[in-house]
Amino acid sequence: MNKLRGRTLILTIILITIAFLHAVPSLRHGITAFFFPHLDRLNHLPDPALTSMSKAQLIEKIKQQQAELEKLRGLRRVLNYAMRDNLQLRRSLNMAPIPGYRYIHANIIFLDPAQGGRVVRLDRGAKDGIKAGAGVIADGYFVGRIFQVDPHSSICLTIGDPRCKVPARIRGIPAFGILEGTGEERWKSIAFCLLRYLPTDLQYTPGMRVETSPYGLDLPPGIPIGILQARDREKGHGIIINHDNLYLSAWVKPARNLYNRSWVTIVVPEENTPAND
Repeated sequence: MNKLRGRTLILTIILITIAFLHAVPSLRHGITAFFFPHLDRLNHLPDPALTSMSKAQLIEKIKQQQAELEKLRGLRRVLNYAMRDNLQLRRSLNMAPIPGYRYIHANIIFLDPAQGGRVVRLDRGAKDGIKAGAGVIADGYFVGRIFQVDPHSSICLTIGDPRCKVPARIRGIPAFGILEGTGEERWKSIAFCLLRYLPTDLQYTPGMRVETSPYGLDLPPGIPIGILQARDREKGHGIIINHDNLYLSAWVKPARNLYNRSWVTIVVPEENTPAND
């Protein structure tokens, strides 16, 4: 009788264990892999369809999969560009209005490689109310001015171009000057500018914010541009250049450039209405 009870108990334990392993697949797989490793290898056998292929067929299969992978990579790049453009446009649309001015959102249709990224063409022109001298903004920061206007497009000079001169001031102190580009040919990194004709009797420190001044023709004041920063800090150079004690110039690092951008915003006075056909 005791033997019968023992066998019944063992059988019951075995049945409970089997039921438990059946209910927990991960545990069953782990135990099987531990006690019967040769059975686990059966799950990793090659696809029979592949093993029956010839070498030439396998090479062709690999080429097809590589082409499909490259296609998916291309679609991912297109999606990333679309997401970037969408973010730029949403930032432009969410900018706070400037009294007396209106925004015209423009798409960059050409960036001149011979000019080191300093000259771009926009898809808005005189028909849209654009005039030469209007300011161009990216993400709320001043990045350039309209240089030439055609009926349906316009050319923008970025603040890194020596021909782009912008009345600017240093926030918090009575320091007004003219911001000029240095003509550096940079694509990804931001080219430094010089804020010229600053008074000599003021203190200038790195990090001071630079913005458009109230004395700019067709430019609203207070649009942020960048900060004072030494151009070659690793060489120990400062932010100020003294011109024989007549006036000072300060190095300015702009906050934005037009590298890898698709959308900008042109700021025009409200009286600038689109030209008639």
